[in-house]
Amino acid sequence: MLIDYGLPKAAQNLFRGVAQRNKQDAGAQEGLADAEFANGEYAAARDAYRASLALDPANAAIAKRADLCGRILALEPDSRGLGAANATRGV
Repeated sequence: MLIDYGLPKAAQNLFRGVAQRNKQDAGAQEGLADAEFANGEYAAARDAYRASLALDPANAAIAKRADLCGRILALEPDSRGLGAANATRGV
């Protein structure tokens, strides 16, 4: 919800805290990954999606998002400046 209101950094801080308190919470890892993606932090997002996927290996949506992060990073390894909206165009 914070991401929807244009507050991805706040969402990132919130989910990071939850994920640190409960390392077995796949949803917290997914939320952290979504927030990092929204912040344009694709390597961190990929890592958090992978952590979520390790806890919930049957979740195809998370696997696809982790793959998307990998494809974005392959296009531009230092893609921090692309921005989430621009990075997904044509990918």
